[in-house]
Amino acid sequence: MVDGPDLGYTNPRVIMIRRVKGIILIVLLLLMLVLMYIEYQSVMDQYSGKVYKPILPMEPILFSLLLMGFVMALVGIVFKAVEIKVSETGSQKYLLAHSSMKAALTTVIIALVFAILLYLIPTMPETKDILNSTDQRTLTYGQFTYEFASSDEFLISDTTAVGWESSGNLKIYGSVYPKNEFEQNHFDKEVPDSNSNITYPGGTTHFTYNNNGQLPYGKYILCVNNDNTQEPTTKFFVHRKIRDSFFTMLLEFTLMFLVLEAIWTAVTAAIKHQNRGDSIYK
Repeated sequence: MVDGPDLGYTNPRVIMIRRVKGIILIVLLLLMLVLMYIEYQSVMDQYSGKVYKPILPMEPILFSLLLMGFVMALVGIVFKAVEIKVSETGSQKYLLAHSSMKAALTTVIIALVFAILLYLIPTMPETKDILNSTDQRTLTYGQFTYEFASSDEFLISDTTAVGWESSGNLKIYGSVYPKNEFEQNHFDKEVPDSNSNITYPGGTTHFTYNNNGQLPYGKYILCVNNDNTQEPTTKFFVHRKIRDSFFTMLLEFTLMFLVLEAIWTAVTAAIKHQNRGDSIYK
């Protein structure tokens, strides 16, 4: 459709600007990879020597990715503005502004949709269904256990509460233990404030240990004892939520991209209007 000098491809200054931009973006990309590795190693060092370790801590890695991505977007806008400024004709300025405006507007729409999703996801019933877990059993006489992890292996979610509900108005006692301590029969190593017998001296058919995301990363055992001759139906449950800091980070960066690209959309629209009369393209 359009060729020759109208796209600025033969303008030596535009060619030089694009080469410099390309070099800077490559440097920023390499820096982003280095930062992602540093953030990953910093988190993993905290679990050195521990029994359970996460696979990939997503929050710090995504922070580095989004931060450098925002810087790269800003650099791209600055260099595109310089390209438009040094372009020789109104047609060149118009076309460069038009293509930039379309790309920026697309980014604005994507960021707006993503921001809406980030606002809605925590409140959706489907999210709770995915994060929470339950296990219903009939308890005979004796001891029963339910294993759970305090967080996922990407450190995105946290366990906020764990407990059980039993039918028949029977006294069911229990507590929460770190898995490795429980397996070594260290029953004095229970998680603080997680013992239903201490919290409710008369026993309980319903107990909830409200952790609010404070359990150190690892695997845990919810252990209950049925000392009754009856066999109550008992539901174990674990409630989880996505970390507030994770959602906040994503939302903040989404809004940063949204504002940046919205401003650039308005600027390029003004440049288009300013050069419309001098351009052979409408």
